[in-house]
Amino acid sequence: QGGEITQLRYYTQGGFAYVCAVGWDRMVTIWADNKVYTTRADQAAAIRPLHTLAGHVDDIRCLALGPAKGTTGQPCPAANLLATGSDDGEIRIWNVELCCWKWSLSDPNDDGNAHNPPTPFDQRGVEKMAFLAPSGVLATCGADGCLRFWAAFEAKNQLLHRQSSKHRPGESVLSMSATRDGNQLVTGDSGGYVKVWDVSAFNRAQPNRSQGPTSFNASRGAVTVLHFKAHDGHVTAAMFVELEMQGRYLGTKRVTEVRKRIARKMSLAGMQLGGFILT
Repeated sequence: QGGEITQLRYYTQGGFAYVCAVGWDRMVTIWADNKVYTTRADQAAAIRPLHTLAGHVDDIRCLALGPAKGTTGQPCPAANLLATGSDDGEIRIWNVELCCWKWSLSDPNDDGNAHNPPTPFDQRGVEKMAFLAPSGVLATCGADGCLRFWAAFEAKNQLLHRQSSKHRPGESVLSMSATRDGNQLVTGDSGGYVKVWDVSAFNRAQPNRSQGPTSFNASRGAVTVLHFKAHDGHVTAAMFVELEMQGRYLGTKRVTEVRKRIARKMSLAGMQLGGFILT
């Protein structure tokens, strides 16, 4: 109810499966996937949400679920965390196990200071986000073209680093995804360009919550590894495709003016390996 679904995720927890969705109704909605559909009547019946979480005051554009563990099996500090981002720039952190709000993230630079003007309201929207394993750092991108990295598992001092994505001037960063090991990000912009980033600096310092707020050496920030033109229009999705026997690739998608969906498979050198149209 209330309009478009902007993103959803399927996840498992404690042996049970769930679907989480966000969108224009400004709610976080969670369904339990625990029903066996045996008849057409079952398939047609509406499934009632298990939980609905309110709090955002503007349309929600994106969500990200914290990984339970890192790639080597160590616990991740972002386990059981759900992050949601909205058009007004608010990022809310939820405990997905208890289904409750924990805190919100805010960039103090957005309100301006003696050296920089405030970020215009129409450029504060959070377009996409991704947790990095094993550190649990949350990466976000948006309409202002900036990348931000957050200690989302901390109650304060959450903004670790902010930098310009240096995509094309005037373009919004619309899509983002991370590798399973959390050492690379891919971003796509409204002009059709894609960037691959080395973000391993945010995984080198392992958090120790018993010693107070996490400290990361992010002086190097995210480093551009690759920058190339992938589509003639908005890159609405960009992600890594990781295959055990075949290596790591990039997948991108754009939606044309006639609503055709064009998907492409790229090598990490920016070479197109294949493509197809989803009508």
